[in-house]
Amino acid sequence: EGARPLGQNSQGRSNPQLIMLMKAYPNPFSNQCTLVFSFSEPTQIKSELFDLKGRLAFQQVDTIDTIGEQVLTLSPLNIEVGTYILRIQTKDGISSNMISYRA
Repeated sequence: EGARPLGQNSQGRSNPQLIMLMKAYPNPFSNQCTLVFSFSEPTQIKSELFDLKGRLAFQQVDTIDTIGEQVLTLSPLNIEVGTYILRIQTKDGISSNMISYRA
């Protein structure tokens, strides 16, 4: 699975170099999910899991101070087995992917 750039920056211009989600693994995950990104500048990143009814199940905010490939680990507690929408947000865009949780 290839990298997926976030959409547009706050001025409506394409900004695919800011952040690239390289992979989220394992999928399905049990107690933690690893996200691999590539950043072209320091940024703050918000990772959220929503259930398929649109309810927020988990949220984590991280500050990335260096550029290049970075690894983040999500360890959601007290979520139900099922499929979730993983939403990654920075000041310049949002990316969403489907991910599954299993006990």
